[in-house]
Amino acid sequence: RIEELENGFDRTNEISESTDKKNTKIIISFDDGYKDNFKYAFPILKDNNLSAIFFILSDYISSKNIIWDREICLIINFANHNRKSFEIKNNKGKIVFKKNNDIQVNVNDLWKIINYLKKSEPQYINSQLSNIKDQIDYQYNYQDMDYCMSWDEIKIMSKDGMLFGSHGCSHISFANISKEVLYRELVNSKKEIEKKLNISC
Repeated sequence: RIEELENGFDRTNEISESTDKKNTKIIISFDDGYKDNFKYAFPILKDNNLSAIFFILSDYISSKNIIWDREICLIINFANHNRKSFEIKNNKGKIVFKKNNDIQVNVNDLWKIINYLKKSEPQYINSQLSNIKDQIDYQYNYQDMDYCMSWDEIKIMSKDGMLFGSHGCSHISFANISKEVLYRELVNSKKEIEKKLNISC
């Protein structure tokens, strides 16, 4: 966690005494590519002469869109705070989740919603988010840290020794999706990163 890095959190004492510490290697990795990676993690890593690998979501880099699972958290927080009700229906019109005005969506329900949507294709997820926003008259001023990094920020990091890998395009589960969507998630994301950064991903 970034807070732990900032505060000098040290886990070296967790390495077994029998481990050959000279040959022990630790890989630091970050998923998704949020702006806090550039603002907080990158300077700390650089100051300590460390490298890390950042697995990024190519559809969200330099995008005006927020990663959908971050956005669903903000949407539900808004619905809870403003006592708004909404329904999520599947493709057949069956209700898969319903929130009433006075009932708060708890963490377990939030994960159920995320896991339900994560198994869907991006177009379905986006339509569900739009539908919920319409139902609750969603209004939120997004903050800079809600977004992912830009390609320019990532290029700066890459030139300073940070490594980049693919986390797919759209942050969906690779189980139970069409071969076409899977191909796009795996291949297009890799190609985009290689093209933008001139590296082997």
